[in-house]
Amino acid sequence: AVIANDGTSVAVEIAEVDASWSIAEREQTPRIFVAFPLTGTRDFCLPVVINNEKFQPREDRDTLYLRGKEGIKHPNMDRMEGACDLAVRLAVLGAEEGWDKAATLAQLNPLLKCDWVDCDWLSRLLAERFIQPLRVAKVMTTAAGERIAPEKGLVPISSDPALCGALWDMAAPLKGISGRLRLPRRDE
Repeated sequence: AVIANDGTSVAVEIAEVDASWSIAEREQTPRIFVAFPLTGTRDFCLPVVINNEKFQPREDRDTLYLRGKEGIKHPNMDRMEGACDLAVRLAVLGAEEGWDKAATLAQLNPLLKCDWVDCDWLSRLLAERFIQPLRVAKVMTTAAGERIAPEKGLVPISSDPALCGALWDMAAPLKGISGRLRLPRRDE
């Protein structure tokens, strides 16, 4: 699935499974392309593949410049801002269309410190133009099968996946507004 605007496209691999669509498992695919993959971007934080032929890669074509100079943003930064907006649109589309594992499009990879990225700028960008819009969009499917915005949900959070699962198991039997109607599906 691809969404594009102003020369930038974002994509995610989907596959038909039992007459419905599902987000494919994330492989070690580079996340940023300039027509061809930039090999050093496999760990980039956005959960989509981004392409813009006007991106300006570094000389080794391994990554992009996402750092400004002397208070002036690099043109790649504006294009990445547009890609962030498109990633939100793709996540919302996946949820609206009922794609299995659509919630993975709202999950960022860890933000790694790299010499090619202004981490302060990228953190602000992700907070303002990825996280905040998705917090209020109906991208989460509840245990009761309804779509709700994550800000309305009861999301068990823990750095330990086993503890997160145990929290979900404790909350799942609850009734009404504070139970299955606001709890995400266990696999989300």
